[in-house]
Amino acid sequence: MIDISIIIVTYNSEEDIKGCLDSLLIEESTKNEIIVVDNASKDKTKEILRNYNGRIRVFYSRKNLGYAQANNIGFKNSSGKYIFLLNPDTEVVSGSLRKMFEHMEMNYS
Repeated sequence: MIDISIIIVTYNSEEDIKGCLDSLLIEESTKNEIIVVDNASKDKTKEILRNYNGRIRVFYSRKNLGYAQANNIGFKNSSGKYIFLLNPDTEVVSGSLRKMFEHMEMNYS
């Protein structure tokens, strides 16, 4: 079972998305899935996302759906026990997902 589904909605995030994804892929202490919903980016975001093929799941929208509707696509395609919404300009500190998961398990499971 997947511990955490991480959903990232992106639009023209070529400056930030690589740092965000790299910080998430280092995390090995929990079973995570990374779902990116691209809101019809017009920059090089799609090209960058293709470099992560097989390590993340990407859903490409033909038009900008907005943040909420794009997150709904991520929710519908997630399988984690917990959902974590993350912006593409965020880099996760090593070990923080494990701490978040442990806190949720101790207090809300």
